[in-house]
Amino acid sequence: MEADTLVNVNTVILAVGNFICLYSISRKKAYNEEKGKNLATKEDIDEITEIIESVKNEISFESQRKHTFIEQRTNRFVNVLYLVELLQMYSNQLSCYLYDKHATEKLSKITNDINSTMLNLTHDIRLIKITIGKNSGITQQIDNILESSKEYTNFLVYIAKNAINSLTDWKIFFDLANEDKTNKILSVLASKRMNDLNNIRQTYNNTIKNKENKLYNDITEYLSVLKQLYDQDFYLKFDFVDIPEQKPEA
Repeated sequence: MEADTLVNVNTVILAVGNFICLYSISRKKAYNEEKGKNLATKEDIDEITEIIESVKNEISFESQRKHTFIEQRTNRFVNVLYLVELLQMYSNQLSCYLYDKHATEKLSKITNDINSTMLNLTHDIRLIKITIGKNSGITQQIDNILESSKEYTNFLVYIAKNAINSLTDWKIFFDLANEDKTNKILSVLASKRMNDLNNIRQTYNNTIKNKENKLYNDITEYLSVLKQLYDQDFYLKFDFVDIPEQKPEA
């Protein structure tokens, strides 16, 4: 009887132990499953957050890109005015250099400056036309400015280069004539080159005003279009002015 009782007790203990073990395993499994669900949920949230931040960054970048694009385009519109003003300044300088016998280097420099300014103007106008489209109302005004600027700068460079040639030759003949005062031919050649420079001055004075007026009229039309686009007035730094004719040096 005691042996049977002992067996029954052991059986009960084993059964209870198995139950507790199975219950523990079951709870641990359920915990792990729930933890896995929570972990998966957290990972999903992180992924969604990352996507949202990426979209926000793309929107912010696109807005900034559009803002930068508009700002750059506006700057080019205004820079056209600045470059035209530079061309006028070169014209005034050139007028003075034509009466300076020793202005060869200055004439050479201003020729390079004029070409550089015209290159920048052409570049800005080309970019403006690309960004505003062919059907924009300002396209014709831009084309007119480019064309009149080319005519204007070509004339300035033509005058400057001819003046450089005349002054260079005059200096050579003048120095040689001083070294050999008996050689009258050298004096004649020096005088001839100075007469050539006088003719260049005359050509400049007779022609420049018409080219200035044409460019000025095109810029005026351009300013009126800018006023409509931006609802504000734009002005040239200074208008084209009459250049007093100076007497050639004796």
